[in-house]
Amino acid sequence: MNKLRRWCNSSIKLFQGFGVGAVPARRIMNVLQKMMEMCPECDLPVSFYKITIQDCTLYLGNCLEVIPLIIERYDAVVTDPPFGVKGGTGGYSREHKKAQYISNKFEDTPEYIEQVCVKSIAMLNEKNIPMAVTTGNRNMMKYPQPCDIGCFWTPAGTGMGTWGFSTFHPILYYGRDWRGGKCPLPSGRTVTERAEKNGHPCPKPIDAWTWLVDKVAPPNCTVLDPFMGSATTAEACIRTGRKFVGIEIEEEYFRLSCERIRNVYGSNLSSASKSNKGSKRIVF
Repeated sequence: MNKLRRWCNSSIKLFQGFGVGAVPARRIMNVLQKMMEMCPECDLPVSFYKITIQDCTLYLGNCLEVIPLIIERYDAVVTDPPFGVKGGTGGYSREHKKAQYISNKFEDTPEYIEQVCVKSIAMLNEKNIPMAVTTGNRNMMKYPQPCDIGCFWTPAGTGMGTWGFSTFHPILYYGRDWRGGKCPLPSGRTVTERAEKNGHPCPKPIDAWTWLVDKVAPPNCTVLDPFMGSATTAEACIRTGRKFVGIEIEEEYFRLSCERIRNVYGSNLSSASKSNKGSKRIVF
């Protein structure tokens, strides 16, 4: 029961960190505590937190546990799971501390890729919906066989591989192209932009990622990202008028995502108000 009490106290602090008042947070945890007292032989319940920011629904938790419990419908998956490189090598990787995650919830190892990332993608692949997964080079072969492979091509290189600078960054495609052969987009593109530093060790360039979301997800649909990171997929969805569902296991990155999404919505409102300023209303 001491284990439960510590878990409840830490969960209350977590809820308060996301803006939930102390009283509602304690009520939530009291209910969970009573459930556990009624069934003391049970292990701790599946732990996740959910928050909705306009058209974005975010889950804090382990994606293997959360995916089966998601009640929101999603029509496509675009995600960038950890690469399993234990910190990376090369100048760019050292500069940006690529893959040196601050989390104590997981380790960026090949074993984690096999046990969590690959299993999550395999689970989602059973739904037969369009998916794009950027896997990195080292552990790409561990994933289920894709329907097609594309790439982000970075001529300048973004790290040192065992055979030289890495310029090929695979995109595994699953399911069917929603365009059905009509006006298809290329399966890859050249990327020269750098992602903005935002506190996450491996953010994605927003223009390239917006292109990927637009390629994989039908218009006005809902996109799931089970490895949300710093919410680049969410921003791409907001830009393109799509809804978003994201899952992130690390609390700090979850906070970053919440803050980023609120800022994106705020900047959109600010831009809209500026564009309407001084405009004339025409009555027909």
